[in-house]
Amino acid sequence: MRFNCGIFVAGFILLAVHGALGQSAPPALPNSPLIGTPLEPAVRIANDLLNEGILMRLRYVDAFAANPTGGLEQGADNSGVVILGSDFDLNRLAGVPGGQLHVSIAQLYGHELATDQIGSRTKVQTYYYPYKQFELTEFTYEQAAFNNALDIVVGRANATGEFARSTYGCQFENVSDCPFELTQLVAGFPGFPYVNWGGRVRVAPTPDTYIKAGAYQTNPLRQHNTGFDWSIDNKSTGFVAPVEAGWESDADGMPRHYKIGTWYNSADYTNPDLNTKDKNRALFGGAAMPVAGGRSGIYALGDQVVWRPEAGSNRGLALFGSAGVPFDSAEVYQFEATAGFVWSGPFASRPRDQIGFQVAMLELGRDEFKYLNGLLGKVHSPTLLARSEALIEVNYGYQIMQGIVLQPVVQYLVNPDDINKSAAKMAPLNALVLGLKLTVNANALLGLPQQLPGVRRPGALE
Repeated sequence: MRFNCGIFVAGFILLAVHGALGQSAPPALPNSPLIGTPLEPAVRIANDLLNEGILMRLRYVDAFAANPTGGLEQGADNSGVVILGSDFDLNRLAGVPGGQLHVSIAQLYGHELATDQIGSRTKVQTYYYPYKQFELTEFTYEQAAFNNALDIVVGRANATGEFARSTYGCQFENVSDCPFELTQLVAGFPGFPYVNWGGRVRVAPTPDTYIKAGAYQTNPLRQHNTGFDWSIDNKSTGFVAPVEAGWESDADGMPRHYKIGTWYNSADYTNPDLNTKDKNRALFGGAAMPVAGGRSGIYALGDQVVWRPEAGSNRGLALFGSAGVPFDSAEVYQFEATAGFVWSGPFASRPRDQIGFQVAMLELGRDEFKYLNGLLGKVHSPTLLARSEALIEVNYGYQIMQGIVLQPVVQYLVNPDDINKSAAKMAPLNALVLGLKLTVNANALLGLPQQLPGVRRPGALE
């Protein structure tokens, strides 16, 4: 693995040298707070590479959370990620019009409060994954044609970066909408950082509308390797095929995104309430009863900027919401919905700060609910789980400087489940969570775009 990472870093160094020396005249520098500081050479090298068709990407996110009350016990945890990647414009580099190559790796670390102390399946910290800590998170080829009316992506990819992707969900510390929890956990969409073989085709009948369909390999063992096992026969159990249609527009300076989608997952799954002998699994134990594949469901997401203090400003209030349901009852969750707002530039003196508010509501699947409460009843728990649960978050994103945001967070979990602590002796109590999230976006810091020109790729880094 060190060899792979070393090749990646060495390649960046060689490209940087080529970019720095290959310009006949210095290009105009981007708007970066690093101009005039000892780090200005980094801005120049990154800008040289961009002008040659190579966009470097780097992001660091660290999330701390503690629950002074509630859950199964009190504690504090910290987790985070470093994401490094690059996008290559193959038209500039190799004369392939509309071609791009996308590569990303990630280093993850830390522990997560919901997993360790609260018990809930829905994480209250960004970027925690319990298995391999170093991951290949993207290696895809993209081809656009007909003035971006047709766009194809194929390779080592994840579905949650392309489908059911919220515009604002990742601006919160909890991950109920980053990605949309239902499509990752219930529909089986491969999600960051885990990539499988797959891809999607996107057709844009008009500049503001699109229809896209994808197919991604399902592999329950994928989380146990780092993504560099590229074999086709690698314990795959089937495929998941999402389809999504959307309308996106900002022609009037008030951006909005509306999308609706569905999925089909061919992989077999299990009924959590029954064992292979058709008996109550909470009482009699045993392996969960297998169920033949063929799961499906629907989802919808929408957001819109509804107010700006002045025309042409980046300040304003955006509302967002989402909802999704599977079409069967043998699932961890039977329903999820989110709603909230992001207020950008709440104060004229702080135009790049943000206030965020979000409510996420989830309902346990019928069979999962019976199984978890059956386990609690078996140990004579004084309390049982409620089928419906909610997670509320409010945060303030304080921009320290362009590209660096510090975000104090308050979350409250109502009726949290105990999926991550199924051996618990009681149902988790409502939990207050205090958090602090730090995000360093090197592209914004260096004055670089978040992606190369072309088709908008939501969640390309995540």
